[in-house]
Amino acid sequence: MPERVFTLAQARRSLPNVAAVVIVLQRRVQRLDQLHALGESMRRSGLTDGQPTVADDRELRAEITKLEEQAQTLVEHIGELGVELKDPRRGLVDWVAEREGRQVYLCWQAGERTIGWWHEIAEGFAGRQRIAVEEWG
Repeated sequence: MPERVFTLAQARRSLPNVAAVVIVLQRRVQRLDQLHALGESMRRSGLTDGQPTVADDRELRAEITKLEEQAQTLVEHIGELGVELKDPRRGLVDWVAEREGRQVYLCWQAGERTIGWWHEIAEGFAGRQRIAVEEWG
């Protein structure tokens, strides 16, 4: 379990900062996916007697390494904000909160306007329930 437990208000106040980092991370992951696909395509197409040219391969690997390092830094930053990254491609993150004496997750994914969902820790995304503000105080 993370060190921090958020109220709904605290999680919502942190959302703009978290969302900004998540969106940058999504872009890095999307670009990594493209570069991995390009590398695979280069290997399959056999640019020169079955192998990509050394220069092309080196440039591709260098860009992949750079993006992987950037993505890892962003993942660590999200963790430092007290938020759990669940799926970088979907931009899915959870904040630990307390509800009726037990820990649950407040759930948000990129594209949602606010944190409007929660779920039991063991249930995951499939168990999301709408937040009724009056129940969360």
